[in-house]
Amino acid sequence: MPIKILLIKLRRAWMRVQISYRGRYSIERFLSLEEYIRRTSRARVFVVCLGTPLPMVAFVLLVECVPLQDPNAGWSENIGIWVRSAVICSVIAFTMLVELKNLIEEVAISVLQTIFVLVCVVVVDIALCMAVAAYLAFPIPFMSIVMVPPLLAIVAISLRIAFGTQTFKKMVSHHAQIFGFVLFIMAQAATLVIYPVYQVLFNAVTDTKFELPVLFLLPIIKILMKNVVAESIDYMEDMMPESIIFTVDFFNAVYMATCMQRTSSTITVATVMAVDIIRSVITLQSLYGTSYELQRQVNREMRCSGERLNLLEVGCSICQNVDRFARQELSKIQLRSCLPHKLSQAGKIQLSRLENASRRASANSPHPTSRILQRTLEILFRSECLVLTEYLGSFVPICYANFVCVMVQLPSVQYHTELDGITPATVRDTVQSVFTYGGLEIVSFLALLVVIQRTISLRALYHLAFVLETQMALVQSKLTVWMLLTLTFRVVHYGAFADR
Repeated sequence: MPIKILLIKLRRAWMRVQISYRGRYSIERFLSLEEYIRRTSRARVFVVCLGTPLPMVAFVLLVECVPLQDPNAGWSENIGIWVRSAVICSVIAFTMLVELKNLIEEVAISVLQTIFVLVCVVVVDIALCMAVAAYLAFPIPFMSIVMVPPLLAIVAISLRIAFGTQTFKKMVSHHAQIFGFVLFIMAQAATLVIYPVYQVLFNAVTDTKFELPVLFLLPIIKILMKNVVAESIDYMEDMMPESIIFTVDFFNAVYMATCMQRTSSTITVATVMAVDIIRSVITLQSLYGTSYELQRQVNREMRCSGERLNLLEVGCSICQNVDRFARQELSKIQLRSCLPHKLSQAGKIQLSRLENASRRASANSPHPTSRILQRTLEILFRSECLVLTEYLGSFVPICYANFVCVMVQLPSVQYHTELDGITPATVRDTVQSVFTYGGLEIVSFLALLVVIQRTISLRALYHLAFVLETQMALVQSKLTVWMLLTLTFRVVHYGAFADR
């Protein structure tokens, strides 16, 4: 009995730190997902899922093709590093503008305003960095970190100029949202710093008895940082999965792939893979248990006799029946999404009808009797978190391994610390463990798709494509900026994180 109680407590503690248990879909997002799955072709889904990483890969390789000069030649001779830094500054600023539009109400940034902000950022920030390099030190210590604070100030000032007094004051009048935006940027900045510091630690213990324990710090860091980022954006539930996973899980996947590349221990590689398999099994078992409980509740309250839960059908059945909807616990459910969704005319009418029903239910039915809709929206939120996590975990190692294979052919490889000692002749052996790890992650991802289909009858690949397509600007900007910044930490021109 004590063991059973201990296991229950451990499970509850585990659930408390998992961001997939911290939210639920809004009704508007649910209706949009249902329409997307019903109307989107399979070919389009495959194109979206397979094509999402390609713009980031192409852009990063294009930046890597900019030649670098010997840092010992001085700042004035290193034209390549300033070109790269200008590109990185513009990508950071663009990503901030995309986040700003989605996190703060009534912010509309035109193309001309965007161009103005980017030009200001590139000119002023690079000029400041050049001044520091000329009068203090080159390479600038921790340059990737040093150039960000002035960049934030430049973005704010240039937005003030671009918007004008009235529009800018209207934007900053949303005090809570501005505060949330600042917290979100700070949480992302903390993530940006912590992972390179971890890499320094791992490099110090590579091929020692401490290698495996240090490697297992990565999952702990991931859980910690996901909760930090979640605290900064928990008021925007529909944005949480993408915002957290395409930040923290992306860094985790990149640095896990890097660690797998650097280790020469078969035991370390095998242990990591075994732990990953166990984690996947626990995740799938938890999803099955949750869906089974909800199916029993649906059968009991809605007088059904189905053996397999069809999550979208259950949600649609409730939303299409106003009386049934009014009996639901609605206090924790958002009707309108914080993200823009393209609902059909019928969907818009249905959402308006549900808003009216919700107001009447609040006035006339203070004690709702059913939580089926709430549980349905929670499972959809969990499903999105799981699918996005497994998707990133599967494509990042493969992309990273192929990136290494391409990079060793470029002249700038000599300035990348993570590629030190790797040649075209040895690169395949070096990244073999990364390819193996990526292959295992792909199998885990495919298994998740099958289990989701069989437990809640949800086409998870369509669910994934829905997120990638409806939040394309957010996804693409994050993938690109995080990969570019990750690589700057490994180039000797960018200071201490990149020291050999």
